[in-house]
Amino acid sequence: MVKPSLLASLVPVENEWDILTDLFESGLEKFYLRKPGMRLKDYEYCLKNIPERFMDRVVLHEHFTIMYDYPFKEIHLKTRERKGFAGKDRFLSLIDDAHHEGLICSTSVHSFEELQEIDGILDRLWVSPVFESISRPGHTSEIDWIKTLNNKSFHSKIVALGGIHEENAAALMRKPFDEIALLGAIWSKPETAVENYKRVLSICQESVHMY
Repeated sequence: MVKPSLLASLVPVENEWDILTDLFESGLEKFYLRKPGMRLKDYEYCLKNIPERFMDRVVLHEHFTIMYDYPFKEIHLKTRERKGFAGKDRFLSLIDDAHHEGLICSTSVHSFEELQEIDGILDRLWVSPVFESISRPGHTSEIDWIKTLNNKSFHSKIVALGGIHEENAAALMRKPFDEIALLGAIWSKPETAVENYKRVLSICQESVHMY
């Protein structure tokens, strides 16, 4: 079973890095450090607040010039960045370079056609939101990702994101979903973040034996 991963909060959180350390110690195995628009020096300040022993659980989302300066195992290319490459060759070159260094590469897709187009080029593909977003109330997808992807196979691993919490996580404990990523379910109530994560983790552990 793949344990639920976590995205960084998009809004300031008091004691964010202490909470994150507690989450790592409670079983969190992957943290997507997504801080849109943050300057490199501020992004590295965030990294300095993460204990070195957990650094290999961090996924780099911005500032790929530092991707070899830390023990990252994965980088995530945002849709805008991926589409901003001058040509396909430059994009593929970055992926090849990352793979050569043993880095996993992920990105987001927003349609089934887009998923099919880059399936197998990157290691993990995010689909979202699979449910109505918690962090962005009212934000839903035009695609029913669970129904659309049901019983289909892909070369890339599929990551489900958006609106996932303890009451619906069990629905994603089957193919084609290989990973679920949490955001609002954890950061909307920072004071109970660890407890909330443990509850989702428990649901995932119990549900995996049902399928």
